[in-house]
Amino acid sequence: MFAWQKLVDGRGKRWVPCPIREAYMRSGSARRDLARPLETATFWRCFFLTGVPFALLMSVGLPMLLRLAIGRSPATDLLSTNTQLQFWFYLVAFGGIMGWCFSRTVWRNASCAIATMTRAGLCPACAYRIDDCQPEADGCTVCPECGGAWRVLQGTNTEPESSS
Repeated sequence: MFAWQKLVDGRGKRWVPCPIREAYMRSGSARRDLARPLETATFWRCFFLTGVPFALLMSVGLPMLLRLAIGRSPATDLLSTNTQLQFWFYLVAFGGIMGWCFSRTVWRNASCAIATMTRAGLCPACAYRIDDCQPEADGCTVCPECGGAWRVLQGTNTEPESSS
C-alpha cells in the first residue's frame, strides 16, 4: 500500500493500512489463505513502475552526472549498445526484485485491504481481531485497540476463491 492510498473507515476517518505480513501473522492463517491474488499488488505493474525509473536513472542519468562532475562533456550516446544493455540489466534486476517484493507485501489498493481484513475478522488498520465485537447502531464495528469503525459483514466467507 502506498502512502497516498489511505484507508477510510465506515465513519470517514482516514487510517494507514496494516501491512500484509502483520495481517497474516495476527490472523493465524497463511498469507495465501488470507489475501487473494487480486488483492495484492501485481508483479508487472510494480516491475515497470519501479524498474523503468531506476533503469533510466542508473543507465542514463548517473553517467551524465558523473561526466558533469569530472568536467567532461555530458553528451551520452543513448543508442549505444552499452547503454541499452545497462538499461535492460537494471530494469530486469531492480524491477524484478521490487515487483516480487511488492506483490508479496503490498495491498493492491485500500478497498482490497479492507475487504481482505474484514473478511478475516481483523481491523484493517491494526489487525486486531474484531469479529467478536458487536456492531454499533450505525452498523460499524469499532476496533477496541485503535478506534477504527469498520463495516464487517457477519458470516463472510473466509475461504479463498477457487480458481477453477
